Amino acid sequence: MATETGGPVPEVNYGTPFKIIRYADVLLMAAEAYTRDNQSGLAVPLIKLVRERAGDNDHSAIELSDQNPGY
Repeated sequence: MATETGGPVPEVNYGTPFKIIRYADVLLMAAEAYTRDNQSGLAVPLIKLVRERAGDNDHSAIELSDQNPGY
C-alpha cells in the first residue's frame, strides 16, 4: 500500500522493506506444510506449542490422520 505520491504508508509497513508476522503464524504454516506432505506426526507438536502459548493446555481435541485431507 502506498500514498498517492507512492511513498510508504507508515501505519501499514512503517517504511520497512520486510513484513512482520507472528511466531504462531510461522508455526501454523509449518504444521500445514507437514500435514500436506502427509507428515502429520511432525505437525501435531507445532499445533500443541501454539495452543500452549495461547494458554490452552488441553490437547485432547488434537487428532490428525496420516491421510492427505485433499490439498
